[in-house]
Amino acid sequence: MHNWLKPTNAGVQLLHRLAHDRTPLTHDLLDSLPQTPPLLHVRRLLVFAAVLPPRDDEYLHRLGPWLRDQLAGRPAHHVRLAQPYAEWDVLHRARRAAHRRRQRLGYGSAIYARACIAAALDLLAWLDHQHTSLDRITQNQLDEWLDDPANKDKRIHGFLRWAAKTRQAPDLVVPPRRSSRSLPIMDENQRWQQLHRCRHDDAMPLPVRVVGTLTLLFGLPASRTLQLTVNDILQTSDTVRLVIGSSPVELPPRVADLVRAQLDHATSIDLNAPELARWLLPGHLGTLPINPARMSSQLIAAGIDAQTGRHAALVHLAAALPAPVLASLLGVHINTAIAWSHRAQRDWSAYLAARHREQARQPKPAREQATQ
Repeated sequence: MHNWLKPTNAGVQLLHRLAHDRTPLTHDLLDSLPQTPPLLHVRRLLVFAAVLPPRDDEYLHRLGPWLRDQLAGRPAHHVRLAQPYAEWDVLHRARRAAHRRRQRLGYGSAIYARACIAAALDLLAWLDHQHTSLDRITQNQLDEWLDDPANKDKRIHGFLRWAAKTRQAPDLVVPPRRSSRSLPIMDENQRWQQLHRCRHDDAMPLPVRVVGTLTLLFGLPASRTLQLTVNDILQTSDTVRLVIGSSPVELPPRVADLVRAQLDHATSIDLNAPELARWLLPGHLGTLPINPARMSSQLIAAGIDAQTGRHAALVHLAAALPAPVLASLLGVHINTAIAWSHRAQRDWSAYLAARHREQARQPKPAREQATQ
């Protein structure tokens, strides 16, 4: 608060400029300005104070101004390629995915969209330094770019696929990214130990316990859990159901108690704008959910390995449920559910093979005694 009283504060200067501007204060006006952290904070304040109406899909709305800022000052031939790719492929896919799942564009999806666009711009800049262009890039040149450690994980496949489809680049091969076959999986005993802590450790912050529990139990990514609203919680006198897929999931009693407690906190926040979304896990001011990066830090601080625990939960569910049921339960694409089902089958086959080898090494009397 002290910083906001300083006249040199960027947010204070922005508010002063807006107050003296005769242009009506709208989201479009803020979108026309550089999308700096102070502007994002001022927008949250204005929405919280009901000066501006809330936007239904804030992260999706932010992508357009962010793209404009990224293209500002770029060479014309970069803009000619990157802008249609961003608008007709990346953003189109993001909107379609959000519509298919009947939910807002999540923070993680917005970060992924930005990464795809940024990778395209990075490759175009590199090609300029190589004195060549996208339509003349060779497989050897692409491999050279990908061999740079700074580029090996960049999301360039979509851009090259789009460029080849629109005949603006040759059809090149991008090595596949790490698949679910190599994803680290938490030991099942460790998963249940961490799940027990989330359900029973009162010293852990309640939002962390809720996110950790849903991650370790249902394999939900934190960014997905943070998009839940109070309307996604369905209560009766003795049950709590969670809407994460096409059919609500009834929660176990202890998990239901945690979600009820978080629901009580979320609904107790006084919002100046009644049309604001009531997030189950509200962040600062309640205008948006907790930032996923902040939640990730809190999970790590609490000793919860969310990534490997999520993978273990998905393998466990995929081993017990058919892929179509898993897709419906969690609201994921059927191809994702099939991939995890295959992973579960591989893990189970590997387990049986290991058990067979272990039994074969035992002396015969020990094997006979083990079967009695």
